[in-house]
Amino acid sequence: MLQRKTKLHQREKQQQRESMMFTQYIVDDIREPLKDASNNARVFSVIYDGATDASVTEVEIVYCRYVRDGKPLNCFVNLHEVEHAHAEGVFSAIDNAMVSAGIENWKEKLVGAGSDGAKVNVGINNSVATRMQGDGREHIVIVHCVAHRLELAILGAIKENEMLQTVQDMLNKIHKHYHYSPKALRELEMVAEAMGEKFLKPQRLSGTRWVPHIRRALQVLISKYSVILAHFEHVSESRHGSTAEVQGRAKFLVKKLKDFQVVKFMMFMEDLLEIINILSLEFQKDDVTAVDVLDALDTATFSLVELGQRPGNTLQNFLDTVADSNGKYKGVLLMNYNDGTVAGHYQDIVDCTTDHISNRLSNSRDKARLVLEAARIFDVRDWPTTRTDLPPYGNQELDTLLQQFLPVLSHMGCDQSELKKEWIQLKAHVGNLLMRHRNRNQAPSLSTFFLTDDYRKKFHNILMLVEIVFVLPMSSAVLSIEGPELMEYDAEGALHRWWTAGKRIRRPAFEVAQRDDEGASEDEDELVEFILGQQE
Repeated sequence: MLQRKTKLHQREKQQQRESMMFTQYIVDDIREPLKDASNNARVFSVIYDGATDASVTEVEIVYCRYVRDGKPLNCFVNLHEVEHAHAEGVFSAIDNAMVSAGIENWKEKLVGAGSDGAKVNVGINNSVATRMQGDGREHIVIVHCVAHRLELAILGAIKENEMLQTVQDMLNKIHKHYHYSPKALRELEMVAEAMGEKFLKPQRLSGTRWVPHIRRALQVLISKYSVILAHFEHVSESRHGSTAEVQGRAKFLVKKLKDFQVVKFMMFMEDLLEIINILSLEFQKDDVTAVDVLDALDTATFSLVELGQRPGNTLQNFLDTVADSNGKYKGVLLMNYNDGTVAGHYQDIVDCTTDHISNRLSNSRDKARLVLEAARIFDVRDWPTTRTDLPPYGNQELDTLLQQFLPVLSHMGCDQSELKKEWIQLKAHVGNLLMRHRNRNQAPSLSTFFLTDDYRKKFHNILMLVEIVFVLPMSSAVLSIEGPELMEYDAEGALHRWWTAGKRIRRPAFEVAQRDDEGASEDEDELVEFILGQQE
């Protein structure tokens, strides 16, 4: 990584030991400021999940979520071996991971815990969640990852609809046909070249996040419909080189891909998955908050309602194309085409999908639901703009949040009576701004109030509650996508660690230079200048 960053070139074959050594320096360089920040944070949440390392040992991955300059940040804390895969074993691994990272008082600052929906994590009676909330920590909000819940909702909707299952089965069969047969993949590429189309490999449906995978698989099928159909027609009619199973699969796919009702449903499904995919990506954002989740969910719900009332762009374009070409799509005459069938919408599927999403994400049995819904009062875009509606706005929700987080607010030194006064002042201040701005999107976010000394002083207590809301861990997607981009990473810190580590062993007469006030020694400056000179 450092070689790519600095554009230095050594021998073609790197020494494994040196590579591992520099990797550790890079990890330490990235983790140290994050650990310091989490230690200095007033409150934070933990996000955790199980995994296996290279030795197939079960470990628990632990992340910490805190607020810096009004923005929630997630950082990798540690991973620790799980001795026993029950609730006590997982909780012990999390505790050991935090303590070994130097965050010993983590339970005192903890306000939220995020994970997947496994019973060992979020079970009611005996789970990691019950241990998190033990010893007087009932204020801790346990959050089942919203991105994971969305996946479960869509899977539930698919199981209830035959056409959704049919398209899913088709995509699985197409991927299986080309994934396990290099010969079939080469033939598909040749067909694409012969037809003058760009070759795209059919995609798999499984993955860390299922919704984006199935949408990409469907997009490839729609985009290369004529190429894939032509190849399966060839396979179904071929008398040599194909087994009965392969030919049977090809005939099944040809029949489905020529059926107007199936292809029409594929187009509707693309419109449906577009809405779901946008929602999924919002849920996976690193800095997503409870406020963002509720806004994204409302937007998706409105889009689904509209989709049930009229065809989406993909379906409408397909219907127009087929109608103009007398039942043909991309040169293929579709079976079961009837002009009278094009007006059919899929309201029942939209309703089913909406119900499953609502049940998963707005479950009344979810104890955290009231807290997360109350947190919406900190989205100023939802605030009323009239002088009669604004004063009472959010008062009941504020009481809900105060009741939930009173222990941790007291630990932070919050004055509850002053907080309520500041809430009134905040509404008056922001309300005036809202009345002056016609576009609500131009209204200031409360995250910007952390950046100004005057605001931090004036709204000192209410911003404590805002900070708690911001650190609630709505998504655990960070467990698979954390760390700086290569070109954004500053390698100087890792180089300094290497340059100053173990010098007495490598050079016994060498005395380690003291770092100056600017954080770099003269020797380190020489090294940096040398490396930069090699790039010229």
